[in-house]
Amino acid sequence: MNWRQPILLLALLATTQVSHAQWEVFDPALQIQMIVSTAEEVAKFVEMVGNQVKQIDSLRENVATLHQYVDLFGNPATVIPASQLALRKDLEKLEAGVSLGDLLARADPRAAMLDGGGGIFAAIGERFQTPGGQWVSRKPELYRPVAALQQTTGNFLEVVRDITPRRAALKAEIARTIESLAKAGTDAEVQKQTAVLVGLQAALQGTEAELSQATASALVQDVATRADDRRQADARKERQSAEFSEALANYGKTFQLLSAPVPFP
Repeated sequence: MNWRQPILLLALLATTQVSHAQWEVFDPALQIQMIVSTAEEVAKFVEMVGNQVKQIDSLRENVATLHQYVDLFGNPATVIPASQLALRKDLEKLEAGVSLGDLLARADPRAAMLDGGGGIFAAIGERFQTPGGQWVSRKPELYRPVAALQQTTGNFLEVVRDITPRRAALKAEIARTIESLAKAGTDAEVQKQTAVLVGLQAALQGTEAELSQATASALVQDVATRADDRRQADARKERQSAEFSEALANYGKTFQLLSAPVPFP
């Protein structure tokens, strides 16, 4: 309906009402002003209604576009990859490895003397017996480097025991996600399955990093222990050389060679 039609109807109605009024009080200028004001208000109302209709049409087009997107690409909120729970469980698991500083703090010389390596090695014990039957206690401080090395070795073995089943589980989930990705029917499924696949691969690489860290701790401590053994050996040689030189000097002072010929009767 054209906006001019309501204005004409209002003008006709006003004219009809004037015909029933008393002719002596009729003011044409005032009547025309009322008609014009009413027409302007009606025009504004029609314009407002037109704008609302345009907004409704625009909203209807947006809703139709959204439905078309969901039909074509799928609804991401309804896509829940099967391997998502397994990935989250692995990421929330605490690492089995311990830092090198904590391993050194746990080094116990007494444990080093009693450790048999699960039956592989022979424990030396905290004391030993001399051939004469006397029991001698060992000095614990001498075995502290060995205790530190045993801590790092045990940490490496613990990490291996922890990540071995995890790596097998992560590989199984990767294979499962790849299979689901091949069967994906919408773009939303492809995107979410791809995100989970990337997360599983990152978790698998994380287990390799844990193993590398445990290996590095063991190697660093082994190098430090070997360096200390070399240092102690050099110190013993230096001390033995000094003691030998001192002993020769003392021997020369105590026992002097005779320079004069010995008279024989």
